[in-house]
Formats: sequence, C-alpha cells, structure tokens
Amino acid sequence: LSCPHGTIALRKFISAAVGNSGVTNDGLERQLRRLIESEDKRAPLSDQHLTEQLERQGLAVSRRTVAKYRATLGIPNAFARRVI
Repeated sequence: LSCPHGTIALRKFISAAVGNSGVTNDGLERQLRRLIESEDKRAPLSDQHLTEQLERQGLAVSRRTVAKYRATLGIPNAFARRVI
C-alpha cells in the first residue's frame, strides 16, 4: 500500500489467527499478559498451567506456542518470575 507516509505492507492490516481457536495473535498476547499479571507471584504459572488456563477460556493453543509468545513479550519463565 502506497500512502503519503511511505509504503506499508498489507499484512500489517491483517491479523493472523493462532491455531484452530480463531483468536488473533494480539488477542492471545493480551490474554497471556493478563493471566501472568494476575498470577500469584510466589507461585507463578508454568507454561503448561498457562496453556490449561487458556483452554478453559476456549483458546486451544499448545504449550510451545505459549512459551513462544511469552518469550516474544519479554516475559521470563515461571522460575524467573517467582518472588520469595
């Protein structure tokens, strides 16, 4: 797409769905961030537990997908998020 501000790729305007859930990448990132922000900091959720929480909300994603998005967001693993 050519506009006065320069050329922009059309894929910037289209959100891809994650897996069979029909949720977009941005939606999954928001849900994941919300779950991690609301967790008990003394016992943070592992990637497997985050996957199970997302499945309860109707988002069918794999543990590896959760780990990938967590890393992309710059959120450390459960061990590193633990506060004593």
